[in-house]
Amino acid sequence: MLKLTASLAHRRYVCSGSVCRFKGSFIGITTRVWNRVSSKHRSGVNVPRIKNLLGRWTSTRRDGPAARCVLQGHDDVVRCVAFAPDGGLLASGSYDGTVRLWDAATGRQRAILRGHTDWVVALAFTPDGRVLTSGGNDQTVRVWDMAAPAESSSIARKYPASIVSLAYSPDGEVVAVGDYDGAIDLRPLANDRKQIHISGHRKAVASLAFTPDSRLLASGSYDGTVRLWDTATGRERAVLRGHSGWVLAVAFAPNGRALASAGEDGTVRLWDMASGIARATLAAHEDYIHAAEFAPDGRILATGSRDRTIKLWDISTEFNLTLGRRGA
Repeated sequence: MLKLTASLAHRRYVCSGSVCRFKGSFIGITTRVWNRVSSKHRSGVNVPRIKNLLGRWTSTRRDGPAARCVLQGHDDVVRCVAFAPDGGLLASGSYDGTVRLWDAATGRQRAILRGHTDWVVALAFTPDGRVLTSGGNDQTVRVWDMAAPAESSSIARKYPASIVSLAYSPDGEVVAVGDYDGAIDLRPLANDRKQIHISGHRKAVASLAFTPDSRLLASGSYDGTVRLWDTATGRERAVLRGHSGWVLAVAFAPNGRALASAGEDGTVRLWDMASGIARATLAAHEDYIHAAEFAPDGRILATGSRDRTIKLWDISTEFNLTLGRRGA
């Protein structure tokens, strides 16, 4: 029996093809095992270059690190992913109209959530992890109780236009909603706070993320930029440029020191928040990257793509970045 985590940690084998088991459980991917050192299948068949479901890979790793594992199940594009605050659950939303829940440790699918009548393009857990919210082209935000997710769907609000992105502030006081016209609304959950309307992007706001202290909001847009906003005033603080197409995903590391952005160009960029400079760029997927999210400990970054795969990256190991919780 192959233990996938141990094998990848030793960098001796990668998987691509038949059924792979992970700690005694099927992890939902179809795999074959390849020997990294000799570039041969274990059956003895020579392959000059391995290109498999775990990403671009050669025996010299010239194309970058291999994904930790691949989760498959959606019938169409994976548009968004979100980790629960405790890191034990990963949610994914798709153009197939479903939300799926995955065990983050084993890769096993836990539930399929149905209710949306069109693409699901945005996901966010409340800070306490008890509720998952989803939004999309059917102009609704749906609320799912994690105690019984498959039976708990309800419509929280119907909007006049398609919802492109949403995010809760870590302090639980504000939900940010981005729309197709490039506007952002900061909606307070308490009635004693004023709603803030933000404009600045020239095209749709595809992604939103708050810093851990809730003071800054990052937004990624079809206009190719990442922008940082003061959540108290709505004022623009910075514009980050570098992507060659739509920016479809943004995510802060748990300590707020780095920001990941990804999009149409198939790359992930890791921005240093102190300098505003991109410290690393990953050639991550073979198609648009629609989603990115850090695990709560900051060591793993999940990305979801139009290539219908979800990839988990050992960011801290591969790039020697300290991205853990604030104060770590």
